[in-house]
Amino acid sequence: MKTITILLFTIILNACGASTEASKAATLTDTQAKMEQSEDLSLEYEAVTRGTYKNITIKNRMVSWVNERNAKPQVVSLDDKQWESLVTLVNAVDLTSIPKLEAPSKAHQYDGAPIGSLTVSKNGETYKTQAFDAGNPHADLVEVIEQMMALTNSKK
Repeated sequence: MKTITILLFTIILNACGASTEASKAATLTDTQAKMEQSEDLSLEYEAVTRGTYKNITIKNRMVSWVNERNAKPQVVSLDDKQWESLVTLVNAVDLTSIPKLEAPSKAHQYDGAPIGSLTVSKNGETYKTQAFDAGNPHADLVEVIEQMMALTNSKK
């Protein structure tokens, strides 16, 4: 009887250990899937007028920017905290609404402000804003653009 009890106890412990390993593997798979989704994200902000030019591109945890036409881009990598912060901000925006967002002001239409635009590509889909005054985007995009600008300002 003791032998059967020990045998059953061993089988039960092994089964519990296997299910724990399976749950760990499932958790790792979920985490990897989320990371891969965030890796399939690219952003481009542009502010253009006759006398000024700024372009910021973020893709594959790298940020590159130029402040003049035909200038060599500056490129740096983002750390995990910066990347996750940016991904969180982008995920808070309804990407499908981006092309429909109206600019809060129209100074860019008469050379009163640089023409701004933001393009977001995620999971094979691309969403581009209508033209807006650089420095005055739609309220839904302010935090994303400010974060992009901050990443370039802190890396000079």
